Amino acid sequence: MLALGLLFIVVAALVTAGAIYDGGESATFALLGQTIDTSIAGIFLTGVATMVVFFLGLWMVMKAMARGRRKRHERKVATREQQQTVSAVEQERAALKAENERLAAQLSRESRPAVDDTNPSTVPPNDTSTSTSGRHGI
Repeated sequence: MLALGLLFIVVAALVTAGAIYDGGESATFALLGQTIDTSIAGIFLTGVATMVVFFLGLWMVMKAMARGRRKRHERKVATREQQQTVSAVEQERAALKAENERLAAQLSRESRPAVDDTNPSTVPPNDTSTSTSGRHGI
């Protein structure tokens, strides 16, 4: 492939050199209603310049398409990663909510006082601050 590409470059260079060297005869051509007098070499070089501009435009279009394709792929990957992250966060949130509910239930079971009717120490004492025994500190 490399050798064939180099061969094409050498052949194109030889054809260009031959067209410029032997292109001394005058020639005319019409472009957009205007008649232009030039030589065969001038027409050939105009064709070369047109070809260079065409391939430059083609190269720019191909680069833009490749960039668009790459950006679309990156956007798809980013969207997929975001969806996976959101899914993982939702799963973690659900697990934390379940753990929170479990711990709240466990805490409510442990913090309830055990009322035992046979043990008088678990019965709350009477509140004597509202008694009417007569001493009010006057």
